[in-house]
Amino acid sequence: MKRLWFKAKDYGLGWCPCSLEGWVVLFSYILAVILLVIFVKNIILLVTFIIILFIVFITLSYKKGEKLGWRWHKNK
Repeated sequence: MKRLWFKAKDYGLGWCPCSLEGWVVLFSYILAVILLVIFVKNIILLVTFIIILFIVFITLSYKKGEKLGWRWHKNK
């Protein structure tokens, strides 16, 4: 069984970090976006980089997290 970095949210759609690796990935993503906004002045380049980062973040969450699906409550 693989060790999860992200667990599925109890309500709705998405993931939450549940390990140190997950938190590092989340904060790295946020820091990268902030640095891009500060240093990249070309709006098209900025949006392109943010979209690429978002795709990488979601892909990593999908591969290292629980199965994605809409949840109304925590499955016990």
